[in-house]
Amino acid sequence: MMSNTYTRHLGHWIARITVILLILMGISNLPQNTAAQPAVANDTVKAAEILAQVNAWRVENGLWPLTVNPTLEALAMAQASYVLPFLPNIQNEEQYHLDAKLRNPRQRGEAAGWPSYGTNADRIEVGENAGVGTARFVMNFWRSSPIHAKAALNPTYREVGVAALPTKNGTFYMIDFGARPDVLPVVVSADGTKLWLTEEKSRYATVTGATRVRLLDATGKPLTEFAAWSSTLTIPADVPDSLQVVYMTGDKQVTTMVALRPSLTSAVATNTPAPAISASPTPASAVGAANPTTVPVTRAPDVTPTVPAVPTIDPAKADILLTYDATSLILRNNSASAEDVSNLSILGSGVTVGMPLWTKLSDFPSAAFPSSHCVAIQLSNTDLSIPANCKWTRSIVNLTPAKIFWTMDNFIVSVNGTTLATCKPGDGICAIDLP
Repeated sequence: MMSNTYTRHLGHWIARITVILLILMGISNLPQNTAAQPAVANDTVKAAEILAQVNAWRVENGLWPLTVNPTLEALAMAQASYVLPFLPNIQNEEQYHLDAKLRNPRQRGEAAGWPSYGTNADRIEVGENAGVGTARFVMNFWRSSPIHAKAALNPTYREVGVAALPTKNGTFYMIDFGARPDVLPVVVSADGTKLWLTEEKSRYATVTGATRVRLLDATGKPLTEFAAWSSTLTIPADVPDSLQVVYMTGDKQVTTMVALRPSLTSAVATNTPAPAISASPTPASAVGAANPTTVPVTRAPDVTPTVPAVPTIDPAKADILLTYDATSLILRNNSASAEDVSNLSILGSGVTVGMPLWTKLSDFPSAAFPSSHCVAIQLSNTDLSIPANCKWTRSIVNLTPAKIFWTMDNFIVSVNGTTLATCKPGDGICAIDLP
């Protein structure tokens, strides 16, 4: 019989080896091919479409719309172009947001010259969301995911850049959010009658909010007296092409030039130039490229995105059946024949588990997944209870407590970016029919 000391030491080394293997597995899942890829043009129409829906979502929640910034657009385009070749192999959310040097969005923003608050380079306001599919699907996903909703609805952010690249499964969207010190954009409403104002909300700012505002014409002549800040202001009558908004907080003043016609530019803070674009490749949209201090007009959207209807499916007749509880989720082929589940993914609360991950852990025919066979996700360090109707559980993914998404909020089952079902945590069962 082994001594207790030997047993403890053996257990200690097994634990260390396990941790090292998990780390190496995580690294091996990152894209390794950093060779130059052919340039892909940004689909500016689709980028504008998704941004309009994001801005509509923000307005619904009492927030100002975001203004397009060329540096953030360059950051989004550079990251989207880097990730695009590896999309089919991505297995967790983090891989969308790390570049070839394993830099996260904030670190990439710093490298691109995005200003920090003060001398501490870590005090930078940059965030990022990604999604693949139609604009409707991606918006539905972001709305249902707490971590993505938190980024899109962050009151700190005032500016944005969007990349939209074509893929086999629709469009790959990358959207970068940001805020700069002493830059307070102003957005003109779609009907040209009012202005959306912004405020300093950064946790790193020495002074937040804006106590007073006033309007000046393009020459600096006052159009209004100073008044308390409000989220919107009515544009005075007979203002021809542009005006200035003066924000005052204590003795600090920020002046923003506002163009009132779509052909002009708006939301340019006169006391803070836009940062140089150092990310690559260059964004495909030409607006603002010749003069990086100009920012394209952001128009408030008139249409609120809708969530696609998902038909109700009889669990007894479903192709695929999910069953889940507080610690595990089981996916079972519920049909009488083999099914192609090779492109099936489950997405929720910032976590994506796809069939490529299951097949990476254990080799099995995902393109002809046998009847009554199962795969599973479980909370790490728990004993999985295999259902009796699972003839063979082919692969099990372990997740930490913070990532057991099916217990947190609604989650989505999709194939090739198309939503097949939206599942609810409290139901414990979700039926899916394959296309």
